[in-house]
Amino acid sequence: MLKSSLNESTGVYQLKIDCGDLYLRENVSFDDDCDYCFDTLKLDLSDSNEVLETLEVHMNYTVPYKKLNNYEKGDNDHLFRVDILKFNQTDKTFYICENFWTGYEQICKKIIKNLKNLEKIYFTGRHFLDNDGTSLADIDDDEFIRKQLNNPKWEDEVMLDPAEDKDDLDQLIALRKEINPKIDIEFSALTDDSEKILKDKGIIK
Repeated sequence: MLKSSLNESTGVYQLKIDCGDLYLRENVSFDDDCDYCFDTLKLDLSDSNEVLETLEVHMNYTVPYKKLNNYEKGDNDHLFRVDILKFNQTDKTFYICENFWTGYEQICKKIIKNLKNLEKIYFTGRHFLDNDGTSLADIDDDEFIRKQLNNPKWEDEVMLDPAEDKDDLDQLIALRKEINPKIDIEFSALTDDSEKILKDKGIIK
């Protein structure tokens, strides 16, 4: 069973989802875990107009990427987080995991409207990070989770591709229209074709 931990005060919203152990849970779907995260966010923020100075939403997973033969429940040496949404007043950049944006665009746009001093929206990939912010060891995360950890339902990482996916493009056009034109939109990775079409549409510089 997934669990959530919330830290909320004036201008601050921090949500941590404990998604458990990918070796011990059965047939895990990242999309299903995102649904749980979305339901919590919707309950907390969909009707709120509070201005947010700090926002942190992440999922915690235990990922035993070695020593599976003698792996024991409760081993905390392999705890990783996936940042879903992140914003603070240091760089005034709203980081959105592309996996979460897809399908949850409305709640993301609702949150965007409430962010104080927002200067940039940055779409980033799904990364498993340890406490030091270091990515999971150099392996194919998705294939490893499916095959070695016995989670065949685990979905590949979603990367936006507006040159190939009309819905991706339409949602980004809508976002650009709804936010201040001074707010930059950037991506951690784009194909050359997608970068060109986003520039042509005035979505990115």
